[in-house]
Amino acid sequence: MPMKVNFCEIPTGAKITNRVENKMTIELAGILITVVLQALYIAYKIGKFEQKLEILDKKQDKHNNLVERMVRVEDSTKSAHKRIDDMKA
Repeated sequence: MPMKVNFCEIPTGAKITNRVENKMTIELAGILITVVLQALYIAYKIGKFEQKLEILDKKQDKHNNLVERMVRVEDSTKSAHKRIDDMKA
């Protein structure tokens, strides 16, 4: 015997409540997944930023070391020129 299906049947209150609860649960899970993924993305970007900052710090240290060495070279050049001038006189 075929079963009759009434498509015009209005669901009862319990069925509507279950549907709404299920829909809300799915939406909440979607929001939660989105927030977690965004947090992971932000953490990844912060990590990349910190790596670039470390690279810049190393480059700055090299530059500062070069400046200090150049100051020493200039001082020794001045003293060498003074000695040469003293020898000429």
